[in-house]
Amino acid sequence: MNTAEHGLEHAFLNLPTLKHVGMALLQFADKIRGTTCVQKTAQGVFRLGFVAFSFPEGGERIRMHVNVDMKELEEQENLHLKWLPLHPEQGSQVCEITHAGQLACAASYIENAYGKFLSTRQTTSFDPTTN
Repeated sequence: MNTAEHGLEHAFLNLPTLKHVGMALLQFADKIRGTTCVQKTAQGVFRLGFVAFSFPEGGERIRMHVNVDMKELEEQENLHLKWLPLHPEQGSQVCEITHAGQLACAASYIENAYGKFLSTRQTTSFDPTTN
């Protein structure tokens, strides 16, 4: 476990009522990606590539930063947007998780962001025999 991942786990565990929500989101993100590569920025944001978490001062909440496909979410008339609103911030969307009832919404955003992450990293294979 790297230092940043340990720091993220520690930050989640310090949340009195949201610790289980935070750990569930971290485990879900780790599971779908298959790796636990966490980087911490100078601003205190923990990045996992397709999702990031931060912990603002004052009040217990988790800020989740995701680069989701908003068009896809809007086309599906996604009810999650009502329960856990997203707003744009510095090239991604951000939501604030304040209670356990938002866990499913947050997990669906992580899944959407991972799908978008994968689609931007797909490459075509080069077959020299076809040229």
